Parts: sequence; C-alpha cells; structure tokens
Amino acid sequence: MRRISFETAKLAAEKGYDEDCDSAYDIHGNIIYIDNYVLGIIPEYCCPAPYQEELQEWLREEKGIHICIDVPYVDKEEGPYPGYFYQLYYTSRGTALSCQRKDNQRSSYEETLEIALTDALNKI
Repeated sequence: MRRISFETAKLAAEKGYDEDCDSAYDIHGNIIYIDNYVLGIIPEYCCPAPYQEELQEWLREEKGIHICIDVPYVDKEEGPYPGYFYQLYYTSRGTALSCQRKDNQRSSYEETLEIALTDALNKI
C-alpha cells in the first residue's frame, strides 16, 4: 500500500477528508506517525496522510465516486504491455465522470490510482 502524495493529501483535506489515520503530513510535507505523539499534539500539522486505498474508499462511500483502474485489451502481436488507465463513476447512477485515455496510460497501478484520486477530488 502506498500513501497519497502531500499535494493530494492537501487537496483531500480541502475537500473535507478528515478521517482518522495513523499518520499525517506536517507543513513541510514530511510524514508524522501519530502514535509517536501521545498527547495528540502534532507540531506543524497540515493534513491527514491516508493510504491510497483509504482515500479511494472515502470517495466511494462518502462522495459517491468510484474509481476503476483497468488494463486495456492488447493483442499479443501488437507489442509490449501498454499500462493502466482509470475511469471515474458516480456510484449512485453508474454515470461515467471521466476516463483517462489510451494515450495517457501509466506503467504502474499506484501512479494511475494517484492521478485518478486527484481527478476525483477535483470533481467534488
């Protein structure tokens, strides 16, 4: 599992994400592990630092936006694996919000998910 980036975390906080996490970002973008602060006072606190999956669940359960990460069909003779793409849907209606097109695919699942999370937050 990967934590969301500092920039995505700030955007999530702006959009209302304030769930309990085991870590947070300080104002410089450094990870702070909350268990290290018994009194709950975190110096230079900026925002929660959830894992990608935690933010993805919040978007789905609280905002009704589902992120689907997928791989395109590839004919074995066409060449190498082209990478991942994403689609965003409103869960209540099944309506597509946006889709990352084939010409903008990413090689890693986590990189694709991070871009999809940012896109979904910007739709709120």
